[in-house]
Amino acid sequence: MILATNIAETSLTIDDVVHVVDCGKVKEKSFDAFSNISMLRCNWISRASSAQRAGRAGRCKPGIAYHLFSSTRYKNMAPYQVAEMLRSPLQELCLQTKLLAPSNTGIADFLSLAPEPPSFLIARNAVQLLKQMDALDDSEDLTELGHHLVDIPISPRLGKMIIYSVMLKCLDPVLTIACTLAYKEPFVLPINSSLKRAAAKVRQRFGAESLSDHMTYLRVFQAWQKARADGIEKSFCEKNFVSSATMEMILGMRSLLLGQLRASGFVRARGAGDIRTSTPTPTAGLW
Repeated sequence: MILATNIAETSLTIDDVVHVVDCGKVKEKSFDAFSNISMLRCNWISRASSAQRAGRAGRCKPGIAYHLFSSTRYKNMAPYQVAEMLRSPLQELCLQTKLLAPSNTGIADFLSLAPEPPSFLIARNAVQLLKQMDALDDSEDLTELGHHLVDIPISPRLGKMIIYSVMLKCLDPVLTIACTLAYKEPFVLPINSSLKRAAAKVRQRFGAESLSDHMTYLRVFQAWQKARADGIEKSFCEKNFVSSATMEMILGMRSLLLGQLRASGFVRARGAGDIRTSTPTPTAGLW
């Protein structure tokens, strides 16, 4: 039996699966272009996704798919999932576009040629933000900063933050903060109300007097690294409501970005950097 999420929409086939239970939901990243905020939402799937999930049952023998929604709900579902370009920030895509588009073609005009293009206004807003960040000049050509941001596989705002941290000699802490912001926060939210209060106290303890989520993420990561080196990672994560899988992902992202920075010539020697200097550095990505 498969309890289906969107992972069941892949080409994966398990020979002896004959039952699929489809909840009809999917967690999707969405983006509000006007508030410039990305969020993870639980949405109804499309009819195409529902059919794909049902296809996991009985691929090699007769099977049954159970859909946990009404026929009316099914009829009101969108025929296909909304294209990712329409629910993601466009700044990184706009920078990549400059490497592909003809020199006399604007970024918004080039994106309008896509099969499901974003609105012209949203594309223009993304271009304007990149200009404010000094990643693009008034002619929409890549600046020196823009060329560097293209090489860093992270959102332009966080990329700018990382580049500034190299100049301010505080790369190590800022790299951790940027990777956490790019992925997700490391804390696990318990279901039990008493555990929720305990988790909140843990978070406050790591935040101490900083009043900063960024510094909280950094301190948690540093404490997790020490616990990992001491062989007590599991007990540390359980005690502090920290996701080990999230920490491993952040560690992997750090290694990837550090390798890219070395390949680009930004980093030549290892050094943790000064945590005091790192405090104002995250604001570099705001301008």
